[in-house]
Amino acid sequence: MTEISTLTTVAFWAASAMTLGLAVVVVTQRDVFRAAIALAGSFMGVGILYFVLSAEFVGVVQILVYVGAISVLMAFAVMFIQDIAAGSRPSQGRLAGAIVAALVFAALAFTAYNT
Repeated sequence: MTEISTLTTVAFWAASAMTLGLAVVVVTQRDVFRAAIALAGSFMGVGILYFVLSAEFVGVVQILVYVGAISVLMAFAVMFIQDIAAGSRPSQGRLAGAIVAALVFAALAFTAYNT
């Protein structure tokens, strides 16, 4: 059995605390932009956890894809949304969307039942 160093244990618990703390900020923050930034930090904590657990490739992919791409995309989307206080307008295609969703669900249920 291999012995785990104290530094590895401390890094694991620090990254876990960072990830959980920022995840709590994401769900409790009322400002959407700050919640997106906290989500990027939470993703970074998960990437650090992968490194601590000796899954370096998954850690790099986590950081590149989620922190580098998804979080930046979310931050730009939040910055480009205008007049967020007024809310969104009612959509015109609700009935068509509901019909398409029902048809897709029926096709999936039929496929699942027959396989």
